[in-house]
Amino acid sequence: MTCAFTTAAVRLLASHADAKNAGPMERYMKNQFPFLGIKAPLRRELSRQLFSWWDTVDYLAAHTIGALFSRSPELIRPNTTAWVKGDNIWLARTALLFQLSYKSRTDRELLFALIESCAASREFFIAKAIGWALREYAKTEPEAVRDFVETALANLSRREALKHLG
Repeated sequence: MTCAFTTAAVRLLASHADAKNAGPMERYMKNQFPFLGIKAPLRRELSRQLFSWWDTVDYLAAHTIGALFSRSPELIRPNTTAWVKGDNIWLARTALLFQLSYKSRTDRELLFALIESCAASREFFIAKAIGWALREYAKTEPEAVRDFVETALANLSRREALKHLG
């Protein structure tokens, strides 16, 4: 089963395939892998189209990373803690959103700790992610979210978190 992201990536890259380059590339790698014949500069440009925006990050966070962490929980704390403390907003956003579909399996303590780690951020995409993560968790634990938003959160995060709670 292929996800929409994989389908889009394959379609984009295949549309730029260059058969005259593919053969030499395959031979250089001792014919161990098939190649599309896309040279590095164009491949990097195409990759930026696939990987450089919030909707890609959100899909990967909620589905790919969420599933990976569900299968390998020992990876959760070291990675998410490093991601929210780092300087890459997309990794921080991933740390905040990976539990979106966990519902009653959400680790509340971890979610709230990650949010507290980056609640002071002035980055729009972080504030929105905080609100979205809390809004989603509020469907399972509305009182816990109501109590938590009384802490120091940006107005945007608070508004997003309480959007459906009234």
